[in-house]
This record gives sequence, C-alpha cells and structure tokens, in this order.
Amino acid sequence: MSGWKNSLVISGGMMTQQIAVFLGNVLIARSLGPADFGVFAILKNVYSVLIILAPIGLDLSLLKYGGIYVAKGLDYRSLYMRLRLIVLILNALALALYLLLGDEILQTMAVDLAGAHLFVILTLISAAAGSDLQLMNSVLKSNERPQIYSFIAAYFVPLLRLVLNLAGLYWNASLGYFIWVNMLALALGSLLLTIYERVALKPLFVTAEPPPKGTILVVIRESVWMVMSLFQYGMIRFLDVLALGMLVSTKAAGEYSALSGMAQAIQIYPQAIATTIGPRIAGLMSQGKIREVEAVLANYMRNASRVGGFIFAGIAAFGNKLDLVFGAQFSFSAALAFVLCLGWYLSACYAPVGYLLSMVGRHKLESFILNIGTVVLVVALYLLIPPLGALGAGLAVLLAFSTVNFGRYVFIVKQHKIRPASLRDFYAPTIFLLVGAVFSLICEQDGFRTFPILVLCCAGYSLCCMAIAYRVLLSDGERAALGKVLQSRGLR
Repeated sequence: MSGWKNSLVISGGMMTQQIAVFLGNVLIARSLGPADFGVFAILKNVYSVLIILAPIGLDLSLLKYGGIYVAKGLDYRSLYMRLRLIVLILNALALALYLLLGDEILQTMAVDLAGAHLFVILTLISAAAGSDLQLMNSVLKSNERPQIYSFIAAYFVPLLRLVLNLAGLYWNASLGYFIWVNMLALALGSLLLTIYERVALKPLFVTAEPPPKGTILVVIRESVWMVMSLFQYGMIRFLDVLALGMLVSTKAAGEYSALSGMAQAIQIYPQAIATTIGPRIAGLMSQGKIREVEAVLANYMRNASRVGGFIFAGIAAFGNKLDLVFGAQFSFSAALAFVLCLGWYLSACYAPVGYLLSMVGRHKLESFILNIGTVVLVVALYLLIPPLGALGAGLAVLLAFSTVNFGRYVFIVKQHKIRPASLRDFYAPTIFLLVGAVFSLICEQDGFRTFPILVLCCAGYSLCCMAIAYRVLLSDGERAALGKVLQSRGLR
C-alpha cells in the first residue's frame, strides 16, 4: 500500500477511533451521570498513564530500530518476542504488587473510589493488553504494514466497544460493565494481531540473521529515556482530571473530562501525519539533511494547522452547548472550551518537534523540558483549581503545553536553525474561530438552543469553512491537485 494510502487508512482509523470514543463517552455519561462518569474518567486516566508505562518505552525503541534491522536482514522478530516477554513479566509483577497493596493505595487517595478495587485490577489488565498492541504497532510499522494495526486497533476494537457501550445504555449498566467492556475489547485486539503476526510476519524472518549480541540492552537503555519523556508528557495530559476530582468533586471531573475528550479530537489528523513522518525525520537527520527536515516539518505544520484549526475552532465555538449531547445534568462553559481546545491545538501542531528531539538522541533534553512542564502543571493546578475550578484546570494544562512546546521549538531553532512554523499557520484557526462564533450565536437565539439546531449550525460551520479553505487557504497548486483527485474519482 502506498504512503498516501497508508496515511489515509491511519487518519481514517484515528478518526473512527476518536468518533467511537466520543460516542462511547456520550453513552457512558448518559448512562452513569456526571458523578459516576467522573469516577470512570479518573480510572480512564489511570489507564492512560499505565499504557505509557506498561511497554516501558520499548514500543518506541522498536520503531526506531525496526526499520534498520529489517533493511539489514536481521531477525527483528526474535528481538520483538524477547522484548514482548519482558513487558509481559513486568506487567504481571505490577498486577501482583497491586493485589498485595491495592487496598492501602486506594485508602490514601482523596478521590472517592469506594468499591473500585476490582475496577483498578481490570484497568491494569487492560494496560497489559494495550501495551501488547503498541508493541505490535511498532513491528507492523517497521515492516511497512501500519494499516493492519489500524484495521484492528483503530477500527475493530473501538467499534466493538461502541456497540457494547450502546448495549450497556440499553440495559442501564453500571460502572463495572463499561470497565469490563474496555478490557475484553483490548484483549481481543491483541489476540487478533498476535494471530496475524504469526501467520504473515513470522515466515519473513525464518532465514534472517540474529541481531548482534547486546542488542536488547541497547534497546532497553534507550527506551528508559523515551518512556520517561512519554510519562512526563502523559502526566501533563491526564493529571488535570485527577486533580479536579481530588480538589473539587467527581462530578466536576466528569464534566471536565467530557469536554476534554472532545478537545482531544483536535489531535486526530496531526497525530496521524506525525506517526508517518517520525521515521522519515530520523532518516533525514541521520543523513544531515537539515533543510529537507525543515521542509517536512513546515508542510506538516501547514496541513495540521488547517485541519486541526477547523476542529479546534468548532469545538471551542460550540463547546458550551455540549449539554445538548451529554445530557441536561452536565454543564459546560465557553471559556473552558476555548482554553482546553487551544491547549490541545498547540500540543497537536508541535508534536513532531518532540519527535525530532527523540529521533536525534536528545532524550535528556526532552526529559528536562517535560520536567519543567510537569512542574508548571502541578503548581498551576494547585493554585488555579481552588479559585477557578474546572477553568483553572484548563488554564493549567494550557500553560504546561505552552511551556513544553515553546522550549522544544526554541531549541530546534537555535541548535538546527530549523523554523518549521510561521504566522501564516495561524490564519486558518483564526478565520475558522470567527466563523464558528457566528454560528454559535445563531444557536444561542431564543428557541434555537436545541439539538437539531446545533447539528444544523455545525453543518453550516463546516460548509463555510470548507469554502473558505478552498478559496483562501489553499494555494493554486493545491487547488489544482485537489481538482485532479476529485476528477479522477468522478466527483467533479
């Protein structure tokens, strides 16, 4: 499958996954209500942190070394199988440790997680299954088959989970049901990818030479820095919900998590592109082709700012009306919607800069920058949540993301003389935000604040943004290329 088709499949998978997650959150929220949904959100964030720690960074190390080993004809599979066993053993030890100390851990938490002992155990098992999926993702990408992972992990698993969540709403299921659904869906996805690996990939390495001695130690040593960086960045992404639940209430955490989940949709397209350009950036940097790296990043920023800006502006404009989606028990503020969306927009657009630091071996610098961002987040959460509540948590996340991405960008500019971003990249989100504000005001008129009117206003916003993007934001060459694609498909 060609590169652009892979990107399309991956983008579609991430879009499908995000839509399924969003719809699943709506179903779960309407079934549980804000307070219990807040407990669900806290456990979900615990899972999100665990899924970073569980593979101990070996998924990223495999991604880095996999392409090299495959190109050299080395037995990449034997390396993967050994690392997979290591991850499995570590996850089993973590589960055993929690079984011994779990009650004491829950008692020390300020959040009311009464009766959640079993749910945390299921979350740990889910993290083990999720880490196995991530390792397999690196294997498939290294063998130029990323679409296989997308078909199973980004299409099948989320859609299966969505169907089961819908059944849960129909049956008026409790919190435990939705935790079980997540674990079983991940386990099934891991099983399917394992079967594919044994059938399709194992024969490719029958005659391959074994990797050099000491390879595992090299991979693990490098993965430690990678997982530290991911964990620190993950804390920036997930600590806000936990802090809000501890300092305010699980209801506040539930409402905040629902809006934050929407805001994270901004990352769908930028992340899909970023995962495909990461290895390319590493290859160009190893060859000293700085200007080519700058061109790749500049093209990424231009496209990410357009697509990400469209989603950013839409959610920021209509975010205070999400009670029409999640239910009347929920309430959302326009200020929080804008702040959260801006933070996630910055995170999405500047993600490849962090990739660049990792790919050129600057793991310690990346870790240092993320340490600063984590400190900023913790201090800001402590200072801002008590007086401002959920808005304080959103501002803390925005400050942390801004600190991290500004630090990364400054280093790249000074060290490598790379300037991938320009003021033009911010034209799209600014224009789209103005369009969104107009349609949001229409939806606020007397008698217009209903779900059908919200859907119509969102559709109007989308059509106007597409027209503006085509006439104003695209260059002549891009319009011509788009016209050829549409014509080849009989759409023009």
